[in-house]
Amino acid sequence: MAVLIGLGVYLGLGYFMHLVVFPEYNPDLADYFQPGDVLPNDEGNYRQIVIKQEGGVVSTQLDMDPFSPGPPLHIHRKTDETFVALDKPVTLIVDHEVVELLPGERITAQAGVPHKMFNDTDSSVSMQLIDLPVQKLVYLKQLYGYMNESPDNMKINKALLQLSVISPYFDSEMKEGPPVFVQNTLFFLLRPLARLFGYRSYNEKYSVARKSGNY
Repeated sequence: MAVLIGLGVYLGLGYFMHLVVFPEYNPDLADYFQPGDVLPNDEGNYRQIVIKQEGGVVSTQLDMDPFSPGPPLHIHRKTDETFVALDKPVTLIVDHEVVELLPGERITAQAGVPHKMFNDTDSSVSMQLIDLPVQKLVYLKQLYGYMNESPDNMKINKALLQLSVISPYFDSEMKEGPPVFVQNTLFFLLRPLARLFGYRSYNEKYSVARKSGNY
């Protein structure tokens, strides 16, 4: 009983501080990205380059280095994701099946369908990602910035604390590792602790926005 009371006090007070006393900063998403903005993932050896932002969505070009492992297998609960091969064949996993797209071909991973991109060749490949929600890309850039800043940030304790505060803002859930409900429960429990230790979902230093005075 004492443990449950302690947990209730921690969560109640922690979320009051997190949501009411020190609420998270929410950036203005209108015209956030400009063509040419880069979202690099150093660990995965790939990067997204913004083509355009229009009507609340962003289209990007994903460039993958030779033998890039790409992102982990993941799903998007609310949004579809459409991929178009550019000048070379590209390979993806969609719904646990390996799919090869020839130049000009496209495939859509529906919401809730596991998927990932990777490059198992010895040359760079590129594909286009169409109509991604702006908010998802904003916080993906935040996550990449945190990951790229220091190998120390990828230690399990630091990574979990950062993911706990940033995960609500981009519609992605990992299908590798513990079940999704276990991940989400852990993030829920860790979020007040992460805020106490100074973790934030949005950090200006990881931003690509250039509007003076906004941050």
